[in-house]
Amino acid sequence: MKKLTLLICLVLPLLAAAQNKIKFGINAGATLSDVRGSDYADDLKYGFDYLVGISAELPLTERLSFSANINYEKKSPTRKITFMGPDPQVPDPNDPAFRRGSVRVTNTFNYIAVPLNLKYYIGSKKIFYATGGVFAAFLIDNSLKADGEKQNDSGDSGYKTLDYGLNLGFGTKIKLSETQNLNIEVRDNLGLPLIMNDNVIGKAHTNSINLIANLQFDF
Repeated sequence: MKKLTLLICLVLPLLAAAQNKIKFGINAGATLSDVRGSDYADDLKYGFDYLVGISAELPLTERLSFSANINYEKKSPTRKITFMGPDPQVPDPNDPAFRRGSVRVTNTFNYIAVPLNLKYYIGSKKIFYATGGVFAAFLIDNSLKADGEKQNDSGDSGYKTLDYGLNLGFGTKIKLSETQNLNIEVRDNLGLPLIMNDNVIGKAHTNSINLIANLQFDF
């Protein structure tokens, strides 16, 4: 959390210095998340969840802006596990090895994510834009569910508290009024560091796609 506080303290003065130009907004959207890097990670599939947060956009030129978000973001990759017990007529409810069937396991990571991007408007009407930059994400906690039921916490999860990487997106701006815009954006986030590396799971990096609706106010 110290790193998150430092990052916010660095960003806010820049935004405050140009408060006569800045555009603030609120974010809400969906996340489609996965992990990559090992055979175990490859067995996990993309899972849906959500994000909410705030945004700020600082115009630098007529077409180029600096944008920043602070989002609460949930990433929930899933995996289907099939059990093949020795006798389907005598299941043991206390031991998954003696059950037949399948269970959907969801590992949810709760992050505070701070993307810092450059945003370039395309065309004379500046309706569409491309965006790209970096992000830092700070892990608050994580949980494991099997068929929607939360599993007991086994203590230290072993996941790293800091994730960071690159992001690239494309969006459109819809003018609602003289002071309000609605931005719809698709953004791909590629995590660079290992969030875990152990003998069971192996190497794991994050990867997620965001669909973001941003209501922006021009003061």
